[in-house]
Amino acid sequence: MAPILILKSLDEKLRHAVTLAGIKVTPEHSPCLLPGTTKVDTRAGDLLAAYVHDDRNGPYVRASLTNTGGKLGIRIGLGREDGPDDEQWLLSHVLIAMHSKIRMSFGGLEDVAAHVLKRLQGL
Repeated sequence: MAPILILKSLDEKLRHAVTLAGIKVTPEHSPCLLPGTTKVDTRAGDLLAAYVHDDRNGPYVRASLTNTGGKLGIRIGLGREDGPDDEQWLLSHVLIAMHSKIRMSFGGLEDVAAHVLKRLQGL
């Protein structure tokens, strides 16, 4: 199931939801260590852009990731490149569907996975 991105406008007056449809990553992997570890690599640092389904603009709309005042920003546009008509949003939440038997947040699962990886590396 696809994650849902909850966006808010730069002035935080408007909200909008889009469904993540795909991602674009760097051609070559560059190591990105998990915080608090020295050997656990994550591919999250390879993320360049995303493609979203926006009910106003259609499927597979380009969404460039930006740093907007220290917050994760998203530029949604219909062209292949960033343009002046792109909509700028801030990422508010990411909703990820999970099996009902899993009783912790996605962030909690990530913390547990990082802890398990550290222990496995010690072995």
